[in-house]
Amino acid sequence: MAEVPDLSGIWRLWFDLIMTEISVPRIEQTREPGSRDFRQVIDGSLEMATILDGRGDVEAIPHRSHALRNWLEFLEP
Repeated sequence: MAEVPDLSGIWRLWFDLIMTEISVPRIEQTREPGSRDFRQVIDGSLEMATILDGRGDVEAIPHRSHALRNWLEFLEP
């Protein structure tokens, strides 16, 4: 039986990458057109995320690629 790749780890990595991407250059453009509930979700997500600095962002990409490769292997028939 194949071992399931780390789902919580890849979710956390994906979440941090996405929130980092919207937090710096686009946060106001992301928040502005949204409803009050939407802005609360964005703000809460930003509080939960680890916003990566430039180096952390660059270092996370190979981890994402490795995790993707593991999942593709796992899902292969």
